[in-house]
Amino acid sequence: MLILGISSADRPIEAALIDGEKTLAEIEVASTEELVVAVGELFKKSGRTKSELSAAAVTEGPGSYSGLRGGIAVAKGLAQGLGVPAVGISTLDAVAVDSSIGDELAVVSMPARGGELNAAVFSGTGSLRRMTEDFVVESGKLEEVVSRISGRARLVSGVKPRASAVARLAAAKLKGGCCGDPLALAPVYSHSPNIREFNGDKVRKL
Repeated sequence: MLILGISSADRPIEAALIDGEKTLAEIEVASTEELVVAVGELFKKSGRTKSELSAAAVTEGPGSYSGLRGGIAVAKGLAQGLGVPAVGISTLDAVAVDSSIGDELAVVSMPARGGELNAAVFSGTGSLRRMTEDFVVESGKLEEVVSRISGRARLVSGVKPRASAVARLAAAKLKGGCCGDPLALAPVYSHSPNIREFNGDKVRKL
């Protein structure tokens, strides 16, 4: 199963092609505006063609507003054009799967806005699974959250979500019966987007 993974929740933006457990090619770009060209280069590097693609996967959030929106637009456009599924993957899930959590609990976190963190609790016992939904916490209070967890828990932070992990998680979802409707794919934000509207010489925050 040939799957394209896109990690655009944070910079640098990354894309990868996997086939089963093998990562065929990876590429990094500075912004989502470069993704379309980068994906074309990715297929050239791998020696595969877009017609062979089984699905497109992308981080759906949390993460950068513009990054998530741009990455999802590329994944949806490609999936719709080729008639293949588009699968959204939680950014924190992608971090967790690459963090070697082992037989313990872990609080996986990544920066949000205004000195806050996006976080979720995972268990590595048996197989990796979520213990909580995503939550937002002040950065100075994360250790307090960890200390309240029953049993041994460690903190995972500063780990970038890899595009190859996004693709592997999508493969598991598809095998489990996920439909991957491109039209249903949308960003999942932990904070309301900071959008500004231009009105003459004034800028109004929406």
